[in-house]
Amino acid sequence: MLWSLKTKLISGVLGLTVLALIPMAALSSNYFAANLRAQLRERAHIQAHSLALQVTDLILMNDKVGLQKAIDLQRVAAPYISYIFIIRDDRVLAQTFGDSIPQALVPANAPSSAESGHFQTIRSAKGGRYLDIAWPVFKGDAGVLRIGYSFAPIEEKVTLFWLKIVGIAVCIFIPALALGVLIARQIFTPIAELVHATTAIAEENYDVQITVRGHDEVGILAESFNTMAATVKTDKERLKKQATSLERAHSQLSLAYEVIKGVSGFYSLEDFGPFLTQKIREMVSCEDILIIVPTPARDTLFILSAQGVRMEYDTDVIAQTITALELTQPGILISELPIPENLLPFSFCQADQFSIVLSRAHGQFSSALCFASPTEHESRLQEAEMARLILSHVMDSILRAIAQEEELRRLRVSPSNDANFCGIVGSHTSMQRIYSLIENAGPSDATVLIQGESGTGKELVAHALHEKSLRKSKPFVVINCAAYPETLIESELFGYEKGAFTGAIKTKKGRFEQAEGGTVFLDEIGEIPHSTQVKLLRVLQDHQFERLGSDHTIKGDIRIIAATNRNLEKEAKTGNFREDLFYRLNVIPVELPALRERQSDIILLARHFLKKYAKQQERKSVEIHPRVFSILQEYPWPGNVRELENVMEQAVVLVQNDLITPSDISSRLGTTVQQSLQQSTLVTMEQQAIVDALDKCNWNKSKAAELLGIGRTTLYSKMKKYKMSVK
Repeated sequence: MLWSLKTKLISGVLGLTVLALIPMAALSSNYFAANLRAQLRERAHIQAHSLALQVTDLILMNDKVGLQKAIDLQRVAAPYISYIFIIRDDRVLAQTFGDSIPQALVPANAPSSAESGHFQTIRSAKGGRYLDIAWPVFKGDAGVLRIGYSFAPIEEKVTLFWLKIVGIAVCIFIPALALGVLIARQIFTPIAELVHATTAIAEENYDVQITVRGHDEVGILAESFNTMAATVKTDKERLKKQATSLERAHSQLSLAYEVIKGVSGFYSLEDFGPFLTQKIREMVSCEDILIIVPTPARDTLFILSAQGVRMEYDTDVIAQTITALELTQPGILISELPIPENLLPFSFCQADQFSIVLSRAHGQFSSALCFASPTEHESRLQEAEMARLILSHVMDSILRAIAQEEELRRLRVSPSNDANFCGIVGSHTSMQRIYSLIENAGPSDATVLIQGESGTGKELVAHALHEKSLRKSKPFVVINCAAYPETLIESELFGYEKGAFTGAIKTKKGRFEQAEGGTVFLDEIGEIPHSTQVKLLRVLQDHQFERLGSDHTIKGDIRIIAATNRNLEKEAKTGNFREDLFYRLNVIPVELPALRERQSDIILLARHFLKKYAKQQERKSVEIHPRVFSILQEYPWPGNVRELENVMEQAVVLVQNDLITPSDISSRLGTTVQQSLQQSTLVTMEQQAIVDALDKCNWNKSKAAELLGIGRTTLYSKMKKYKMSVK
């Protein structure tokens, strides 16, 4: 049931009245009950003390008849006393229960001392509450006097008190209700008229008027409403016109958002052409659309249309087309496009009129948007300008796809010869520096410390150093320091003698001895315990060590290469790693870059792993869809090369049709990359739309806001958000 505002107000007033009375009544009754209980305790204290003195002589003289008579008289004289009994040495001397005392009552209370009694609230099996006092008779030598006072009289008085309060509340409540109804009627009668008039205006009846009663707030509201109704009536046509303009702007912005969102989800030019041209066709109501984009190096032209994507590599044609477009006045109807016919689709060759919208970046022509207009058709330049704006904001995605296409073409035509170095794949400049370092440091016996994130290929670099050294014919021993517990690491490194510890049934050579003349690779060196770090320092300094359980020193001819994914310098400063050992290890430091820092190698690595696992699975015809390369390059690769290898191995094993598509890797990588790109593109588009509108209106904010279909206050807040200077 829907309540009217009048009903809500009356209910609120009555509710507040009730809520005000309830706490007052509760506090008063609690105070009244507390006073009654205090009086009862005081009376009980006096009566217990008096009766104890009275029965002392009777107990000492063993006058049981007189004792029983005394407590009976006390019980009759004070009706609020429910029971009295005297107990001595666990024996009841006298009691007022008649038959017998309830068994649980006797131990329920006891005096707190030989001089004073103790009060205890108890409850009977029937639910009655009693104040029980235990009073020592003759300091407890003559027994204990127990008197029980019923709370029933107090509860009856409190109930009567509550009834009086309820009566007072009713007396207050009824006048309050009558007053609330009267006030509500005076206030809400004109408001009801206002509601009726508002409903009439909602039904486009602008002739409605409200009767003005007085000059108070309600009267002023009625006058204001009448004025507003007259203003709405006169401005009806203007509002309809603005609504149409807003609807058109909203439609354009919605389509722009759809275009940007859709483009950010594509990974190759094969998808850009049909999608982008179709959306622009919807925006400008034109069937034939052509988008021409040169590469930044001006060595290739990409022509996007509904039929797909074409590439032009002829330098003369490219130069001629770019020069002609830059000299063309944009936004006008022309009878001939300044573009070689071999670049145009067939539909463009049949058209009679054309329009061109150009985009520039950093002072250079960056793209051209061409429309083929039928005879006697005027181009909608405003929609075309919006299309140009959209194109300029998706240009980053187009150029990224172009760069991807160019990179794939380069790899197909002339694959890099220096992309594989001793099993390490990569042609990035950072990898070239590492290759040079391996070439120079490999032949020496200097200790090398390889640092980098997990999965960057630290063991491959160590193996390459060994292969480039004079020790390559000798053993290459790998020791994963994180794989052994602290109790076994020393015996694994240095070996042990027979009987050195329980279970040592024979002598065993350590890994350092096994690597005699070769190279020892200590992987995860940061995990080695402190006790072993001391002995390892000696090996680095003197190349000497002893087996566990032996005092015979062994001098080894070995080279040590260490690796870690930790920052050992920071670990040494915090005391988690020996500083002297760190400096002994860090003779030649090698810092491996994360895969996200050398994105140009991702395609090389993906192809390398594709070839490797396709050979293992005997699937020589497996290929990678171009969109997959874009996804791989956008992904941050927290697991580095190892993660990329796992993704490619899984794709090769599970792919069904010998073509690895985005769906084959989506379960591993997700869609986080495209979400960030989409958000960035939308913000950039909004900024450019505001600047263009302000330029068109000569920085008149009111006209610019109307053009954009937003309020002036909203425009100011967005200008402040994007830090746009007010001209």
